[in-house]
Amino acid sequence: MDLGDLFKGKIIAGDSAGANVLSSAFYSMRIGVSEGLGLIPIKIICHYIEENKSKLNQIKPDLETIFLREYEFGVF
Repeated sequence: MDLGDLFKGKIIAGDSAGANVLSSAFYSMRIGVSEGLGLIPIKIICHYIEENKSKLNQIKPDLETIFLREYEFGVF
């Protein structure tokens, strides 16, 4: 059984680095553009500021990009 099967049908919470690792791709000011585990089929920028808006444009163009500013959250 793979990790995706273990999480299927469950509620998973992630904050910042946790959300990054669960996503398919992410941008972090410390790491840059990277790929996550892909358990949630989105691209994400946590701690979003406008100057980082286009950081994920070149990776996985078929996925939606989620922008989370400080103290915001999303449910997927």
